[in-house]
Amino acid sequence: MLVTGPGTDLRNPNVIRASMGSVFALPVASASRPEALAWLRAAGLRVIASTPRAERAHWDADYRGGVAVVLGSEHAGLPPAWLDTADQDVAIPMRARAADSLNVGVAGAVLLFEAMRQRRR
Repeated sequence: MLVTGPGTDLRNPNVIRASMGSVFALPVASASRPEALAWLRAAGLRVIASTPRAERAHWDADYRGGVAVVLGSEHAGLPPAWLDTADQDVAIPMRARAADSLNVGVAGAVLLFEAMRQRRR
């Protein structure tokens, strides 16, 4: 997991508690957006950005091969710089009118389970 921007402190007790210990079992790093993007590109990864404004549903994207799934904050979403450099934008369709977005953890789980589903075919 790669965290960018000033919004998340990986050592914050709330982050550790919310991760239920996963922060200790999963490789995690933080970097600036340009550093992260350069690393992802050097590793040959495609970037799929999640945004409610995307026209493509998340299940229509190809998550096979080297892919980085990029999620924004729950309040502001992804900064334009990520959306402008992504290879593809995807949205998680929302049917209820009462909500227009998901918690970032839930959104990440939905996208990662779709990636797992496609890779198991």
